[in-house]
Amino acid sequence: MDDHKADDPPRQERLFFTEAEAAAALRVHPSTLGRLVKAGRSPVEPVSAGSRRLYPAAAIEALAHPRGSR
Repeated sequence: MDDHKADDPPRQERLFFTEAEAAAALRVHPSTLGRLVKAGRSPVEPVSAGSRRLYPAAAIEALAHPRGSR
């Protein structure tokens, strides 16, 4: 049975992952992802948000789950 109620707001897709979330999705340690960014070798370009790096969710999900790999 669906627990969704008619008056519940629709779920919003995530736009960004934190560095820890992105690293977990990519199955690497957060410090590894940080080192790749510093070296200019990150597979995804992060967005700076103050002192934090945010990674576009769509790009992380595409890398974590490439088409045809399931």
